[in-house]
Amino acid sequence: ATSPHLPATSTPAALYCNQSGDDLRKLFISAIYSAEKSITLVIYSLNDSRVIQALKHKMAQGIPLFIVCDAKASPGIR
Repeated sequence: ATSPHLPATSTPAALYCNQSGDDLRKLFISAIYSAEKSITLVIYSLNDSRVIQALKHKMAQGIPLFIVCDAKASPGIR
């Protein structure tokens, strides 16, 4: 297994949450479709069909995916 491509250490971490009014679906889909080398996603619950479809699309393009999610909160994801 290869390690995921992470942002440069000089890039500050960003935190997004729906409690602050962020449109997470739009943000995730935009980031997924703009990925050129790899996608690393750490999320508690992965169950949005449009986000999953975007991930499948990038996987079909050969973009490596590294996803960490809670199995109980993300039924059907393997």
